[in-house]
Amino acid sequence: MHTILLVDDEEIICNSMKAKIERIPGLDVEEILTAYNALDALKIAEKVNPDVIITDIKMPGMNGIELIKEMINNDLRGEYIILSGYDDYVYVREAFKCGIVDYLLKPASTEDIKEKLYLAFERVEEKTKKITQNPYRWPMHQEFENNTPREKSIIDIALKYIEDNIENVALTAVSNMVCMNYTYFSEFFKKQTGITFSDYVMNVKMRKAKALLQDPLNQIQDVAYEIGYENPKHFTRAFKKYYGISPTDFRKNNIVNH
Repeated sequence: MHTILLVDDEEIICNSMKAKIERIPGLDVEEILTAYNALDALKIAEKVNPDVIITDIKMPGMNGIELIKEMINNDLRGEYIILSGYDDYVYVREAFKCGIVDYLLKPASTEDIKEKLYLAFERVEEKTKKITQNPYRWPMHQEFENNTPREKSIIDIALKYIEDNIENVALTAVSNMVCMNYTYFSEFFKKQTGITFSDYVMNVKMRKAKALLQDPLNQIQDVAYEIGYENPKHFTRAFKKYYGISPTDFRKNNIVNH
């Protein structure tokens, strides 16, 4: 069952579209939520993470494009459909760059809404299949309480993923992998490990760099690339800040000591 969020600053349009969707027979929908501005839409989306968001383009304050970008930045993994007028082509083109499913011209007919929703639902299901095939994935929809074995399992999965993907790891990727909201996972990670996500990633990078540098066959620039630094100078700066010694001097000392 899917959850839909409708966003339009005109309440009558929101309610009209909700009524049209409710009249579509056989539609796999659990709940239809409405918001009359982008900020309220963000608050709702953060709580329920809707499968499909249908939003107007032109709204006071934050417009529909900005709303979609903000939701994407917050790792809300829904599918997006925009409501557009006939003179909104520039906005529509920008929206497609954000990866929307499609757009609906106002006033949207029930048949058009049905067609776009089915496209969105297909994409949701394809995305779900990819997640379920992820070997690191924590099962979705499993509830847990504080300090339970499930919480430990989630953090163990996250830590393993970081170790295995240290060359290209980001908080967004890990939170998606364990099916948690970006903000919530950041707080959850710190609570479970005692340090922030970025600090933990840095610890892993520097530990791995230290081990790699002990092998004289590994060039410093190759070590940098191995742990995710495209610029060796940035790696050198980070290593020295972390250990108080440059990679070159660390290697010299290590060779002397051995």
